[in-house]
Amino acid sequence: MKWPERQEHTGIEHGIFLDDNKKLPAGWFCQDADDVKSFFDTFIQVQSEEQKNRYILGKGFPKHPGCEIWRRWIWQKYRIWNLHDVIVKELQAADIHPQEISIHEDNAWPDAVDYMAMVVDSVGLKIFGEEAFPENAEVLHKDI
Repeated sequence: MKWPERQEHTGIEHGIFLDDNKKLPAGWFCQDADDVKSFFDTFIQVQSEEQKNRYILGKGFPKHPGCEIWRRWIWQKYRIWNLHDVIVKELQAADIHPQEISIHEDNAWPDAVDYMAMVVDSVGLKIFGEEAFPENAEVLHKDI
């Protein structure tokens, strides 16, 4: 079985960017997969974090159909997949959970950009498993 941790968390057996409707997640069609892939391909090309945020929100960029498909799908699955708990546990283990930081920083809520990079690999390990990492490496594949 390939990617057993991802399959355990999500139930997705074959991936999401496929050209066979039967292998796509429930409710997805090839056009959905193409639209979401196009959305991410464009997102990767956007240069700055500020511009990426504007692209996701459709501010100053044309609305992309893949963005809404992805957002709606993730919103529906986020709790089912228990991703919040996985992320919270990793933030707590790294001692960078926003609530803890805000307590130590006089109630100033921290900017996620300053901290998420510290746990992205450990969260990736929990969700995707060791297969997501290059051999003998402790960081995720860039194209995951």
